[in-house]
Amino acid sequence: MRTFAFSLATVAAVALTSVGASAQTIGCTTGGSGGLFPTSGTGNGTYQTVQPSFPFSSTLNVASLPPGATVVTEVKLNGMTHTYTGDVQYVLTSPSGQQINLFCRQGGGNDWNGDYVVISVEQGQPLPTATGTPLTYPSATFSQNYGTWTSGNFAIGNIALSAVPAATGDWTLTIWDWVGGDTGNLTSWDICFGTPPPIPPPTVAPALTAPAANANVTGLFVTLSWGAVLGATSYEVDVDGTIYSTVGTSYAFQSSLGTHTWTARGVNSAGAGPWAASRTFNDTGLTAPTLSTPAAGGALFGPTANLTWAAVAGASGYDVDVDGTVFSVAASPFAYTSTPGTHTWKVRAKWLNNTLLGPYSAARTFNDLGAAPSPCNGSSLTTLFATNNSLGTGSCVFFDVNVLNPAGIVVSQIDQNTGGTVVGTAFGVTLWRRSGTYVGFEQTTAGWTQMATGGGVAVGSNQPSLADFPDFNLPPGVSGMCIVITGATNAYTNGTGTNQTFANADLSISLGKSQGTPFVSAPITPRVWNGTLRYNCNVAPPVVNFCTAGTSTNGCTPAISAANQPKVTLGGTCTLTVSGMEGQKQGLIFYGINNSGYIPTPWASGSSSFLCVKAPTQRLPASTTGGAVAQCNGTISADLHAYFLANPTSLGLPLAAGNKFYAQSWYRDPPALKTTNLSNALELTVVP
Repeated sequence: MRTFAFSLATVAAVALTSVGASAQTIGCTTGGSGGLFPTSGTGNGTYQTVQPSFPFSSTLNVASLPPGATVVTEVKLNGMTHTYTGDVQYVLTSPSGQQINLFCRQGGGNDWNGDYVVISVEQGQPLPTATGTPLTYPSATFSQNYGTWTSGNFAIGNIALSAVPAATGDWTLTIWDWVGGDTGNLTSWDICFGTPPPIPPPTVAPALTAPAANANVTGLFVTLSWGAVLGATSYEVDVDGTIYSTVGTSYAFQSSLGTHTWTARGVNSAGAGPWAASRTFNDTGLTAPTLSTPAAGGALFGPTANLTWAAVAGASGYDVDVDGTVFSVAASPFAYTSTPGTHTWKVRAKWLNNTLLGPYSAARTFNDLGAAPSPCNGSSLTTLFATNNSLGTGSCVFFDVNVLNPAGIVVSQIDQNTGGTVVGTAFGVTLWRRSGTYVGFEQTTAGWTQMATGGGVAVGSNQPSLADFPDFNLPPGVSGMCIVITGATNAYTNGTGTNQTFANADLSISLGKSQGTPFVSAPITPRVWNGTLRYNCNVAPPVVNFCTAGTSTNGCTPAISAANQPKVTLGGTCTLTVSGMEGQKQGLIFYGINNSGYIPTPWASGSSSFLCVKAPTQRLPASTTGGAVAQCNGTISADLHAYFLANPTSLGLPLAAGNKFYAQSWYRDPPALKTTNLSNALELTVVP
């Protein structure tokens, strides 16, 4: 680095360093180091959002300033090369930390290959003409160009060099390469100081961009925009003879109904440039919001109705009118506390701190269906949720249900694929049954019985839209079914032979056909209903005994049992009892919560007992079996609910419907292997 000491003796040296500089430059500090840019690989980043990973950065120390210098006048980029000049941004940082945008992504696909001098923006010096193959900019002096950079982003300001104070200390040049595929090199760089340049006013009128000539616009604020003018530091906008000043290349004009004429011009400290050719726009009045959701006439489950609409430019707030009551809100959405029934709503925008009111939107209605149903806690069998075909409202899908459970099943709900039906649309279901197969009886109502009607709300294609209806019985054996959907798409899948049968331990479903008009039009085959059949809801599943009890020294084989399943609410009792135990022994019950993949293991080599519960486990309090010594009349018991209430951090809490517990008992038997033995085990299922 070389810093000029400015004295009469060094005037000649100063003159040498100022060759090619504008007249206001007094002297320069030279010798800033160069290097590759980016420093590794090629460019990257997301413009204005994520800065590139490997910027070039070089610091140049200015030890003293030339006498009379007050501002930065030039930044020299010596021996610079880079293909695609439009990839690169140059930033100067002053000793005070101020970041100045020198030149940002200009020149497109042309190349750098020479010595370049950047001067202040208002001097209005454009890039030279690129020549050769590939097109390359010759060595030249040109003005700052901020490009499309948003001033202040990443603390980088669009600041004229003539407004940057001259200062001693460390100055830093940073080069950001925003696009991959190209690299560059800088040999060195210099910084020059002097007095502010004489500034000519802008010589070119801006190009007006929006609104288009004679455009119709709505809203209180109309954004007028234009292209940047070289040398302009601000702009004036003339609307209907009134002039407004702004720094950027757009202005939010507070408009009024009718036709308006506008133009713009660039301005700097030397004066104003020429006006652009004027344009007109027609303000058609304040705009009403566009309502989004719920859909018109749509349905939803309360008590909260999320009302949404598209934002209106410049609005400071909104009024939401529901059934004549107006709520003032800042923005969409509005969570309205609803009640079952039909409600009417509309929205209007407000401006100027909510003092200016716009027109209301067209009103919409929605239907609050009350509290949302939840899937019942019974068993279920699902076919598919992968629609590739459908019929419209009022159509039917046929299939056979073969009930294998000798007690039959009680059908409580279905999930339905409503395809492309608008989310929030209410739909109805009607379920028909006949004894025996549906095949051959699709075009007659003879033998068919309507079992239930109900409905639900569409939640989206290939999603389970829950429909509720009164429970009905399906007896053991084959029943033909017809499910009619109204108000929504009846979405299904074309049958392939391999996707038409579904089964579990209670039933099997064989599919199927569709029909546009139930029991009338020709059926379409093969078609696979998309849905879930829910059944035996609110019926506690049986307590299941499993595993084998060990035989005690005196021939006792204890058995564990429970009168009922545990409940989520912990209401009532859930008593576990172990009977047939050795009399007058110590014993306890223990439990686990996950027996997945577990195989009972011998309690000890040669023991008749098996450990049937997978770790982790939790012990309930120990007690004495009672009864008589050497007799099998001992018993222990424990109330699982009472234990959980007294020990709220126990394994498996909090309870949820469907959760499993696995319980077994342990007791003292000194003559036995391991001096203890185990009962059989119990599987419990938590119910609501």
